[in-house]
Amino acid sequence: MNRLEYLTQLRRLLEDGGLAEDEINDAMGFYEEIFLDAGAAHEAETAVNLGSPEERERAYHNGPARPWLMGSYADAYIKVFGMSGVSYIDRMLIGFEEEMSNGCIGTISQLYDGNPPFTGRGAISQATNVAEVLRTLRNLKKLNM
Repeated sequence: MNRLEYLTQLRRLLEDGGLAEDEINDAMGFYEEIFLDAGAAHEAETAVNLGSPEERERAYHNGPARPWLMGSYADAYIKVFGMSGVSYIDRMLIGFEEEMSNGCIGTISQLYDGNPPFTGRGAISQATNVAEVLRTLRNLKKLNM
């Protein structure tokens, strides 16, 4: 697949998805820049490395971890296991505390890879993710008092 084929397919999918024209143009500009940076000689390789637009759409919904779900998971885990579950949840949160000191300090990414090394993806900051992690930390502190 070359640059033109890739971008045409991407535009069709974005239009079918109901995005506003300015959002479509922003996304198209982003991908056009990726292809321009790679150069004309590397268009096919770049398309392969990006994955088809359909693959990227499926990957977004299948596999990545969404940190905002951590709060509900922690609540349910502690309801099932009681105080014995507190140390497990506390250990899970250590990674988030470290993540909040990297990149965009004080926040965490929108998505994370579902497999190690759990690299942050998507938006560099997502308020719902931060809120749930902080809420969970607050709840753990209440339980440890």
